[in-house]
Amino acid sequence: MTQIKAHYDGSRVVIDENVTLEPNTQLTLLVEDDKVKKNGDGEEIDIMKLFGEPFDMGIEDLSESLDHYLYGLPKKPRS
Repeated sequence: MTQIKAHYDGSRVVIDENVTLEPNTQLTLLVEDDKVKKNGDGEEIDIMKLFGEPFDMGIEDLSESLDHYLYGLPKKPRS
């Protein structure tokens, strides 16, 4: 079995690395659950148990003004 890194862009699967496959090669995709990761022993770790549930911080422009909140830089004008 060969493991190939890829991602789904919303409409198709995009291969993220160079591969050598014959045309019309049949593939089986295994989709990893982002919530489940494995530790060094191969045991599954539930990310939600590790970090907790997301919560509303009450900051409406957090993603737009992240540098302001992290580093104290001036806020950029909203577009």
